[in-house]
Amino acid sequence: MMCCRRCIWHCHPVHLSMDNKYQIIDRSEPSYTMNMFSLPPSLEYCYRQAHPEYMSLPPVKLSQSDPTSKESPMKFLCPALGSLINIPRQLDGCKGAMTCKVAHSDASAELFWHCDGSYIGTTRDIHSMSLTLQEGNHALCVVDSYGNTAKVTFSVL
Repeated sequence: MMCCRRCIWHCHPVHLSMDNKYQIIDRSEPSYTMNMFSLPPSLEYCYRQAHPEYMSLPPVKLSQSDPTSKESPMKFLCPALGSLINIPRQLDGCKGAMTCKVAHSDASAELFWHCDGSYIGTTRDIHSMSLTLQEGNHALCVVDSYGNTAKVTFSVL
């Protein structure tokens, strides 16, 4: 007889605030447990394209005792960490641009993009940014309106 393993993203217990606005980590706060289907940000981005009814988990409410006790609600889809990227020239001879994408569990969140320490722009709803970069190593950082950050380093050839 074959044993079926349960998918790690199927319904699992999540502790929610009484108003359903936050996930609760600190068990001293009033909360209740609800089984919810959840995906990591990169899979959530793809799944939501075909399933607009999908509901993301609410943001984690930081506990007073452990402000670092949360997972990041966003992830870079591209570029991947440590990527070597070749940006081709356009038909007119100009160097092209690369498109960077981030998946965020809150699709309406506002993201602030920084490349090599310089602010380059803001996105809302569709989190992609086109960049024209020189050859060399680069660091891309995205900060959301809740203060969460996602960072990636890559090289342009």
